[in-house]
Amino acid sequence: MLVVCGFYHPPRPTYQTKDLMNYLVDLMDNILDKFPGVVIVAGGDINQLDPEELSSMTGWKALVNFPTRGDSILDNAFTNRSDLFGKCIPYKITTKTDHMAVILPPGIKLKPIRRKVQIRDCRKHRKEGFYKALAGETWHAVLNTNDVDQAVSNLETVIHMHMNKCMPLRTVRISSRDPEWITPLLKSVLRTKSRISPNNVERNNEINKRISEIIRQNRKKLFQESIGTNEWWKNIDNVSQRRKRSVNSNLDKQFLVS
Repeated sequence: MLVVCGFYHPPRPTYQTKDLMNYLVDLMDNILDKFPGVVIVAGGDINQLDPEELSSMTGWKALVNFPTRGDSILDNAFTNRSDLFGKCIPYKITTKTDHMAVILPPGIKLKPIRRKVQIRDCRKHRKEGFYKALAGETWHAVLNTNDVDQAVSNLETVIHMHMNKCMPLRTVRISSRDPEWITPLLKSVLRTKSRISPNNVERNNEINKRISEIIRQNRKKLFQESIGTNEWWKNIDNVSQRRKRSVNSNLDKQFLVS
């Protein structure tokens, strides 16, 4: 179990610094009483709070050893299980702040989860072939029955038969380590590119253009997605695999259109 706590200690607090430390100690002691093996990660903008004193009171280890604003370490992260985490990394963010962000990486990387995804080939010539197949179908299996349910079932069977023949399914592998903008569609197009001869300059230029379009569309969609609390937690669950063992992407409709 992991408990993450964020706190802010202002430069001129209206409370006693000891009160904040005692509150953190009491809060975490209560959690540890109920869940003895819990992993605690706490941190934020601590300003003038003494990290050594906080560490001595809580038993936590301060993990940041680089300046986060000017020459000062004003932002820090603490944990009771430093063995589970790697070395903190400074990161410059684009928001209006003169503080450096702090990335706390895991000590051991999770094994990637790979899964197979099927996508349907919906390129123009495939759809045209599907249309011709339906136009040339006699529909005997549908018309030669008086049972409505059987007719509907036969209709679905015939349509799926032509669809699978004219617009076949392709299988690609998706890894949990793939960036969000790498979708099954993009994977399939990249695999197609790998099979094209380097000497076929025209075809390579054509597919490179298609790959760039897909990447641009996928990234644009990511930036346009809602960033509210609800959507934020959905993305956290998706990236961390907290609730399921597969990572689903919703950037395309699983159709191959290149």
